[in-house]
Amino acid sequence: FTPAFGSGYSYASTITYSQQAGFYTKIGNQVFCQVYLRPNGNSAHSGNVIEDGNSLYVSGLPFTSNSTNYSEGGGFITYQSGFFDTSGTANANLHAMPWVSRNGTTVYFHSPEDGNNVRGNETNPTNNYLVFQVHYTVW
Repeated sequence: FTPAFGSGYSYASTITYSQQAGFYTKIGNQVFCQVYLRPNGNSAHSGNVIEDGNSLYVSGLPFTSNSTNYSEGGGFITYQSGFFDTSGTANANLHAMPWVSRNGTTVYFHSPEDGNNVRGNETNPTNNYLVFQVHYTVW
């Protein structure tokens, strides 16, 4: 599948990637995905692609997640090369956690400290990797 930063961003359709790949395995109603993203063009904050006030998310999961209460999916970041570091030092969002919402094909990221969604101004996307894995349940 082809993951991408969500279309809620003003210029999301103009982002270019040097790496953009998604792989999955579906066993019964369980889906396991691995995502590789590295935006390299029109993705800096000055281009308003990953906007400061908007939550960071990746769209394009291969199957729609289950809509049953308490069935959200999640995962972990495998590798990032400064994507969540805007200060030059390890910040709170360095350990952001991916979350698959109910009834959707989207992965959001949230901070383990307060549970809030990671915002655009908490990222440094241009030429930095974001590699993560998620597991979720489908119908």
